[in-house]
Amino acid sequence: MTLKEFKVQCALGTLSYNTIKTIAANSQTCVEVLHELSSAKNDNIRQAVASNLSTPIQTLINLSKDFYTIRQAVAANPNAPQYALAMLSKSDMMTTRLRVAANPRTPDKVLALLAKDNNTDISQTAWKNLTNIKHFYHEREVQDEKDYTDVYNLTYDNARDG
Repeated sequence: MTLKEFKVQCALGTLSYNTIKTIAANSQTCVEVLHELSSAKNDNIRQAVASNLSTPIQTLINLSKDFYTIRQAVAANPNAPQYALAMLSKSDMMTTRLRVAANPRTPDKVLALLAKDNNTDISQTAWKNLTNIKHFYHEREVQDEKDYTDVYNLTYDNARDG
């Protein structure tokens, strides 16, 4: 379904909530529709977009500043950009940090810091991910994505869960 077709269906009221949520979660959904759905009023739809492996990096960056359940979905997405993962690793919410610690895309420097987290589950998960031989680096990057080490050192109050 194209963005134009999606907008027409929405305007006609022919798409139910469950159908829209299914579209948001479907990896075959076009990126334009995913981007459109990333600003939906419903948290569950935005969360489905944040979990979708086909969601564009810039959209994931935007969603990493959303409500805490959406940030947690971004933190768990293996395609999440390192920029967002570095920001989310500073969250006050244990679940968000745990998902960052488990994400195979989390930068080693961030994992090393999470390995020192006061929460044992987070520190053990980060250590396991850090020492995992299968730890990999995706080459998929946004052109203007900043170096994650610069981002990690910034105070980013909007990434804090509260």
